[in-house]
Amino acid sequence: MRASIFVIYTLTASMLFAVITATVPVATLLSEPEPAFAERTLNTIQTSFTRNVPRMQTGFTYLTSLSPLLTSLSSSPATTSVPTSPDSPDILSITTEIDSQRGTKISAMLGTMSILSTSFSDSVITQTTRELQLATLKTRESLTLMSLDLHRSEYPEALQHYNEVMYYIDVYVGIANEALPMKLKIMGPNGENVRRRDDDVVKREGAF
Repeated sequence: MRASIFVIYTLTASMLFAVITATVPVATLLSEPEPAFAERTLNTIQTSFTRNVPRMQTGFTYLTSLSPLLTSLSSSPATTSVPTSPDSPDILSITTEIDSQRGTKISAMLGTMSILSTSFSDSVITQTTRELQLATLKTRESLTLMSLDLHRSEYPEALQHYNEVMYYIDVYVGIANEALPMKLKIMGPNGENVRRRDDDVVKREGAF
């Protein structure tokens, strides 16, 4: 009778485990998925890097090129030779680039930043993915504020938000390069920079 109770318990409460372990060693079950998971994740990262980073860096380069103009605009109107009207070609081209949802360097940059961030996760969202997505969000928000400043001819504020954009990109690149394989590195506005940890604006907001 006691033997029958034991058999019933095994087939009900632990049937799945008993059936599997009867044919496959437990050590195999525990050890084999890890290399497969690591290889799958690495392949995902490498593929995503190849597809997305070139367009991302095109956006970085474009933003870097705006620094002299925005610096000049933020100075006293009497000392700048740049037209300061929001409708001037120089300023209008920037706001159009930022405001467009697709088909621009900036829209491609933001899209690829978001896509690459997901490649660091598989079945579980990792901390790296969360931090990269937050840095992308902060970049997008600062770009939106920068465009609003330019539309309003508030050029010192535009420069401030531009610097925030470049900062969050810097943070993104640092986080990504820490997580990427050694042979894959993103060249950001300030090079292959490491993640900032000292006066981190994002960290102050309780994100990292």
